[in-house]
Amino acid sequence: SVPEELCTLRDTTLHFLWVDCSPVGPANTPKVECPIENCCSICFEGYDDDGGPLTGGENPTEEEMNPPQGGADEDGPKPDVTNDDENVLKLKIVDESSDGGTALEDTASPQFRAYAWLVEEFSDEYTDERLFQRYALATLYFATDGVHWKHSENWVSDEDECKWFGVSCKFTDDEGSNEVTSIQLKSNQLNGAIPPELVQYSPNLQNLNFAINDLSGPIPKEISSLKNLEILELAENHLTSIPAELGDILSISHVFLQLNDFGGQEMPSGVCDLRAEKLTLLWADCRGDSATVQCDGTCCSACFEPAPEELNETGDSGDGGSDGGTSIPSNGGTASKTDDVVTHSDVDGKILKILKKYAPDGGVSLDDSLSPQFKAYSWLVGSDESTYVDVEHIILVQRYAMATLYYGLAGHGWVDKDKWLSNDDVCEWQLVEACVGKMVTEFDPYSNNLVGQIPVEITHIRMLELLDLTDNELYGPIPTEFGYLADLEILRLGGNLLTGTIPFQLGQLAGLQELYLHDNEFLGTSMPDEICGMRNEENNGLTTLWADCEVDDNGESHVWCEDSCCDECFGDNSEFIFYEGFGTNPPKTTMSPVSAPVPPNQGLKQELWDKISQDPTLVARLSDESSHAYEAFLWLGSSKNL
Repeated sequence: SVPEELCTLRDTTLHFLWVDCSPVGPANTPKVECPIENCCSICFEGYDDDGGPLTGGENPTEEEMNPPQGGADEDGPKPDVTNDDENVLKLKIVDESSDGGTALEDTASPQFRAYAWLVEEFSDEYTDERLFQRYALATLYFATDGVHWKHSENWVSDEDECKWFGVSCKFTDDEGSNEVTSIQLKSNQLNGAIPPELVQYSPNLQNLNFAINDLSGPIPKEISSLKNLEILELAENHLTSIPAELGDILSISHVFLQLNDFGGQEMPSGVCDLRAEKLTLLWADCRGDSATVQCDGTCCSACFEPAPEELNETGDSGDGGSDGGTSIPSNGGTASKTDDVVTHSDVDGKILKILKKYAPDGGVSLDDSLSPQFKAYSWLVGSDESTYVDVEHIILVQRYAMATLYYGLAGHGWVDKDKWLSNDDVCEWQLVEACVGKMVTEFDPYSNNLVGQIPVEITHIRMLELLDLTDNELYGPIPTEFGYLADLEILRLGGNLLTGTIPFQLGQLAGLQELYLHDNEFLGTSMPDEICGMRNEENNGLTTLWADCEVDDNGESHVWCEDSCCDECFGDNSEFIFYEGFGTNPPKTTMSPVSAPVPPNQGLKQELWDKISQDPTLVARLSDESSHAYEAFLWLGSSKNL
């Protein structure tokens, strides 16, 4: 009998338990008993003469006896799982599979293992779309040795797949039908072939990032199913062929294929044709005698020369370094040679030199072909309006900085991103609220699904007066380079996952009036004296300072801050407030409202009035029933206009 202790693991980490638990012999008894329902995921009764598994239980159904064309041999074993006796789920998958169900008949295949896992929780409440979505992700997990991934939190568990590590979703109105739009598993130790089921059953994918792994075999031809795909990152793997079907994806804008093993194949003509559509970045190893892809400058926007095998462990080519560099930078044990990259609008490297001159790290990140900085540079010189050498450097660097923010903070998943990475002036890009001349002065990407560490390049937007990054997924330290933003008046960083220390350089911003640092992950740090010094009457500068400085019952605080310094302290149980006066999504405005009494204006919606009554100027104007403001308020308060 299977020990009950083993059965209890089925509720946690044990996905598969296959034993000889089917009734056999005249006594109709199994060789092994499963004492608890759903303990054994598959029951066998032994092996046939060819060594294949035999399953017992009920007589096979007509569908089992007559598998779809392309399925297993009619005379061979047809494995079943205990919770799918009628093959309802199996037949759904077979009907949609590109191989007619052949892979599903192999009990050792990733497809069968994914099916065996999925059937354990099979429910009629799942829509077919949701069912196939979970099956596709599970197949990826088993096909690429998911048990040895660097990060696999929640994968192949009963958690919603939108909570699995690296998976992002678009949440729909229909319960149970959330759509996977992004899979980010860069540098996560994936090992194996990309299963066709992943792309076949994930039609809503917009971003797929498997860069820097150990993937092998061809890119599946079923990739043409991804009609909404925008970014495909497969660099630094061992993939062997680029399918012509990649050219069927009209929505795609970025394709990164460098440092693979494509064996000298030509870039499919259909993929090259996409360069006349939305495809702005197409990178491959198409340079030099060792090129693994044949692709000229009219097709590939950047050509790499595969790194020579004789590179030492540091990635140094041995040629020394000069301005522009000839070294091959190390990146997690891999090498990316950027100096031999051909970018059609910067063949002399002038723009790259300008960007390196302004780079806080001396240009190291611009030598890494997979960094947000290098992607921003490649976009900049690959766009239609790329003659930026003739414009002021500050305008060039600002445009580069905005693109770096997009690539560094997962811009593909932002809620609002209209006109980003277009040829329009950055002042026309969504979330840019104000400009002076061509310089951005107000940037408000609050509650916009920004994910990642704040790139220091944000400080290249030198004339910023207001920066609102509230309520995103920003982590890591606050860049000390924020101290360069001499014109900054309002900085909102609340509602993120920021850690480390609060940089004293913020105290150098003489014009800073409001600073919001609350609801972050700072731990055991102190508010710098330089910032507190801005609160004195003589300076008369910093009027608002919020932080996680509430002292708990144990006398501990996330941020130590004197009462005379921080005017609002938050703790672990505090209700989140965006900034002064607003507890929900604020309007695009810099006003700091204060409480005001509500005058007795009858017939007005209380909720609307509660919003407007925070502004004392409006309160005074609305008290005058002959004012235009009062007329506008009455109009807005009607149900059809609200």
